[in-house]
Amino acid sequence: MRLTEFPGAAYLETSDHRILFGTFSEVHQHIKKAGLAFPDLVVCGDNRIQAGVPQLVPEFLFFGFLFVDGHVDFKEHQIIEPISFAGTPEQCAAVKRIMEVSYLGLTPELRAKVPPERREMLRREGEYFALKNDKNRVIPLDDYLRFLCWEEEKLRLDGLLIEKLGANRFRVHEGGREIIVDLSFEGEQDPVWPLPEVNEVKTDHPFSLRVLGAAGPFQTEAPSSSYLLTLNGDYYLIDCAPFTHRLLERLGISTEQIKGVVLTHVHDDHAGGLPAFLQQNEKIELISTLEILASAKIKLAAVLGVEEEEIEQRLLEREVVVGQPLKLGGATLLFHYACHSIPTIGITIACEEEQITMTGDTAGRRTLEEMRREEVITPERFESLTGLSKANKVLVDCGEALIHGYPQDYLQVSDTRNIILAHREDLPPEYEGIFTLAHSMQLFPLKFGDSTVFDTAFIGKTLSSWGVKDIWPWCTLFAVNRKVLSPKMGTFVLEEEMPEEGFVFLITHGFLEVTVNGEKTARLEAGDCFGEQAILGCHGRIRVTAISPVRLLAIPGKNFEDLLEREKGIYQKLRRKWEKNELVSRIKRFAKSIPSPELTLKPERISLSPGLFLCGEPACYLVCEGVLLLERKDERIVLKENQIFGDFEGILADCGGFVVGDGQVKALENTSLLKLSAHDLFRLHGESEKISRALEER
Repeated sequence: MRLTEFPGAAYLETSDHRILFGTFSEVHQHIKKAGLAFPDLVVCGDNRIQAGVPQLVPEFLFFGFLFVDGHVDFKEHQIIEPISFAGTPEQCAAVKRIMEVSYLGLTPELRAKVPPERREMLRREGEYFALKNDKNRVIPLDDYLRFLCWEEEKLRLDGLLIEKLGANRFRVHEGGREIIVDLSFEGEQDPVWPLPEVNEVKTDHPFSLRVLGAAGPFQTEAPSSSYLLTLNGDYYLIDCAPFTHRLLERLGISTEQIKGVVLTHVHDDHAGGLPAFLQQNEKIELISTLEILASAKIKLAAVLGVEEEEIEQRLLEREVVVGQPLKLGGATLLFHYACHSIPTIGITIACEEEQITMTGDTAGRRTLEEMRREEVITPERFESLTGLSKANKVLVDCGEALIHGYPQDYLQVSDTRNIILAHREDLPPEYEGIFTLAHSMQLFPLKFGDSTVFDTAFIGKTLSSWGVKDIWPWCTLFAVNRKVLSPKMGTFVLEEEMPEEGFVFLITHGFLEVTVNGEKTARLEAGDCFGEQAILGCHGRIRVTAISPVRLLAIPGKNFEDLLEREKGIYQKLRRKWEKNELVSRIKRFAKSIPSPELTLKPERISLSPGLFLCGEPACYLVCEGVLLLERKDERIVLKENQIFGDFEGILADCGGFVVGDGQVKALENTSLLKLSAHDLFRLHGESEKISRALEER
C-alpha cells in the first residue's frame, strides 16, 4: 500500500483500489498534479468546513473519474465502472444531493418552481448534454454512483477492511498489512495553484472588473472562475470559486467587504467558495435567477450539513429576470441564458460608454449549430448566443468540451482582439496574436476616474458607520486634506505613542497587526481605523505593522478633532470602540495563559461539529479555533478565535464578551472551545484587572 498525503486528505493505493480519504475543495487538482489516477473509492471525512474551506466536495472527483480517466464507454453508451462514496448515511445522502443539482441540474422540486417555457428549454438542453443509454434515455445518477455506509465503524470491500478509529482517523487492512490514515492537520489548506503576488494596491479605477480566476476546474496552475466587480467603493463578486477569499486577501479586501455575489451557476469551479462568505456578521446578497438561487441553497445545505432554512437565514436573495436590466452601484447588468449542462446565465455589464460581456459557461458555435439542426434550440436562440461574441469586449468560455466552447469557435469574429478566452489557463501557440487570455488579477476598467472618487465614497461610508449626521461637508473636508499611504508588507506603519497632532488612518485595503506594549492585540482590515486612540486620550506604546500590501487614508488630527467637537455622540462611540479593542487584547492574553501550569486552571476543552450548541450550566466559553454564530432576537453575531461568550453578564460586558441569554450558538465549522467557570476566571486575577474587578463586585 502506498499513501500520498495532502492537508486534510490522503490518497491510498492498494492492490485493487485507489482510495481517497477526505474531499476538500479542489482536492482533485492535487491528485492531478501529483500524477495520480482519480480514486474509485472516496471516504468522506468528518469535517464539513474548516477555515472557510468546504470539506465535502464530491463534484469534480465524480466528473474526473468518469470523463477524465475514461470510465464511460461512449460507443456502447454505458458506464464502465461507477465511483463509490463511503460515509455515514447523512454524508452519502449529501453527496447524492450535491450531484443531483451539479450533474442533472433541475431536480423535480426545482422544475415545479420554473415557468413552463423556461422549464422546457432547460429540459431539452440538459437532456442534450446528458449521457444516454443505447435507447437514447438519460442514464440515471444511480448508475454512476455507489454508496457504502459504515457498519459498526467498519467497511469491508473486496478483501479490504477500513476501520474508523475516531474523528478523521482510519485504519486500513489488506493482506496482513495495515496503515493508519490521519486527516488532521495544522495551518491552512492551500490551493494547488500559486497565489498571485500583489505588491501595491491601487484605486485608479473606481468602476472596474478584475479577473480573480479564469482557469478550468481540471487545470492546476491558475485559479478557477471568479471576478471582482468594483462599483465606486462597493465590491461584488461574479461567481465565487474555491479559495476566492484567499485571492481577495491578496488585494487587501476582506470577505466582510463583499456586498453580494452574482452567481452564474452552481458548478463548484464557480460556486465552491461561497461557504466562506456565509461566516460573517452581515448577510451576503446572492444575485441570480430563481432556479439558480434554488439550486445554490440545495447545494450549500448539503455541503455544510444544515437545513435549507438555515442557508436562507444567512443570505439575502435577489432574483433577477433574463432580459430585465439590474441597476447596481452605477452600472447596469443585463442577463442572458447560457447553453450549459445545468441552468446557467451570462452577463453584460455596462457603465456609461464601456461594456463587457461575459458569455458564462456555454457551448461553442459548432455545438450550437448541431443543436439548431436537431431542433434542440430555436434559430432565435442560436442567433442570440452566437451574437454575444460581437460585443466590443467579450470574455468567452473556451473550456474545450461539449458543454464549453473552443478557440476556433470565435475565429469568424470580425475583430478577434475583442475576444478574451476564459475557462482555461493557457493560450495555444496557434492562437497567439489572435486572441488574448484572461489571467488572474487582470483589470478591465469600466469607467475612468481617479482615486479621489473612490476615497470620497469610502470616507462617506466610514462616517455613516460612525453615526455622523451631516456626512458630506466632513466627507469633502477629509477627502481634500487626506494623504494616501501605501506601505508594503512588513512595514511599521505606526510606532511608539501617537504625537498630539497626529493622524487618524482609515484602511481602504489590506491587513495590519497591532501590538500594544509588546503584545499582539488585534488584526485590522479594510474598513477599520486606527490612530484615534491618541486623540481620544488613550495611552500605550503601540506598533501597527502591515501584514499585506496596504492602502491608508491619513486624515489630519485637527480635522478629526473638529468632527468630534461638532458631532458629540461620535467621541463616546469611538472611545468605546477603542476600549473594546483593548479589552479584546486582554482576552487574547488571557487565552494564552490558560495552559500555563502555574495557574492550575482546569478548563474543559470542548470540540464541536457544525450544528446547534447550548451553553447549559452557567459558564463562559472562549473560542480557541473555528467559527460560531450567536443568534438572539433579531441579532446575529459571528464569534471567532479569542472571543468569549456565555453567562455571567457583568463579567462579559466588562471584557468585551457576548451574553447568550435566550439566544443560541451554532458552530459553523469544526470548533474548539474552552469552558471556564467563574472560579477559573477569578484565578486569572493578574491577567486582567477589569475581569477580576467585575468578579469581586458580583
